[in-house]
Amino acid sequence: MSEPVQVYTACQFVYGCKSYYYISDDDSIQVGDFVIVPAGKDNHEAVVEVVKKEYFAEENVPLPMGKTKHIIRKCTEDDFDLPDDGAI
Repeated sequence: MSEPVQVYTACQFVYGCKSYYYISDDDSIQVGDFVIVPAGKDNHEAVVEVVKKEYFAEENVPLPMGKTKHIIRKCTEDDFDLPDDGAI
């Protein structure tokens, strides 16, 4: 029987240089994808870029699973639409 595997992604905020680990429940998320994650103490939604994707057996995860936040979802085109105020 194979061991359960956890997918950890290192994600980087747009204006940051440090990356943070998030657990991905969606294995289709790849390096270069933009995703929505809970950020900060208030868990507000933020857009981050996936910069690394790693697979770990549960006993080898880099951070405790109970303390690592999960990716909410992949970004869609709507997440990048800026309001059109008609200014030229």
